[in-house]
Amino acid sequence: MRFCIIISLAILQVSVTLGCVRRGAECPDYDVINVFHGYEEREYPPTTWIMTSAQGTNHSELGSKFYTKLRSYLKGLSFNMTTPVRTRFDQRTCPTCASTYSMFFFLPKALHKDPPKPLDPSVKVLVEPKTRYFVSVFDGFASSQDWVRQADKLVLKLEERNDVEKSFYYKVMYDSPRRRSNRRNEIWMAIKKINHN
Repeated sequence: MRFCIIISLAILQVSVTLGCVRRGAECPDYDVINVFHGYEEREYPPTTWIMTSAQGTNHSELGSKFYTKLRSYLKGLSFNMTTPVRTRFDQRTCPTCASTYSMFFFLPKALHKDPPKPLDPSVKVLVEPKTRYFVSVFDGFASSQDWVRQADKLVLKLEERNDVEKSFYYKVMYDSPRRRSNRRNEIWMAIKKINHN
């Protein structure tokens, strides 16, 4: 019995210590709460991100500028790139109207308690509380149209639910744009409220 307890504690310690890593890059831990057909419910602990945002009619025109700003922040701190890169798409009021786009980099856990203030005023630090998301996962080198189709599919699956924040969604990329295969892509939609500890 004592031997079993020691082994169990050792396994618990290893799982906590290793955390989330993808291809050598640090990423946020999460728990899978429920698995549904084509998507799952996840709970993320409090996390810290750096972000920048702007309004525009075309995300592609803003994406590279966002990436350069956020990457410069990490480089300035002598930290390697983390994953995923998360982009928020707010709902448009009309097909040709400008929308707000925001890009987020996960901040290394070593900086969560006291993240340095960005020198660029357009870059902010966001501390996100414990949050649940509905998440769909797909692979491949996704085009802009692929991302929209995948987001629409998840929205359709969740249309009967009233606990989903439907005014925005996140496009979530775990792999470098230079990687052409075996990629991990996700769509996240936030759950409005957590009524539990």
